[in-house]
Amino acid sequence: MNPFTLLHNDHEKVSQLFQQIQTSENLSERRDLFEILKAELLAHAEVEEDYFYPVLEKKEEDIEMEEHAIDEHEEVKQKLEEIENTTDDQEWMSLLMKLKDEIEHHVEEEESEIFSEIRNILDEQQIEKLGDKLQKEKAKKLKKLQG
Repeated sequence: MNPFTLLHNDHEKVSQLFQQIQTSENLSERRDLFEILKAELLAHAEVEEDYFYPVLEKKEEDIEMEEHAIDEHEEVKQKLEEIENTTDDQEWMSLLMKLKDEIEHHVEEEESEIFSEIRNILDEQQIEKLGDKLQKEKAKKLKKLQG
């Protein structure tokens, strides 16, 4: 499994979930979609932090890139909690749109900078092995998060 394809597909799925939430007129459906979005984002972030980003530690100059990405994940986790605890519908949607913007920024950096750097660090066999690990671990984490 190619890890870049796997992660890109996750990014696309998250983008589609944001779109579904935005276009839904049903508040209950929005909240249900948000729970799916939250699980997807948390599982994605965990596997990246545990298996994908540590590849960057092989090159001293890439450690700062790893730390920046993890910091952005922390901001996303905080925003998810804030959204979850918001009862006002307008504020909820406003926070959700801010989260969407943050995610889009993070995805752009990740796919242009981190993907490229990891391609330079690992050989094809290591890349495939990493992809298999990401796929397996994400499935486990999603199952756990979704109960």
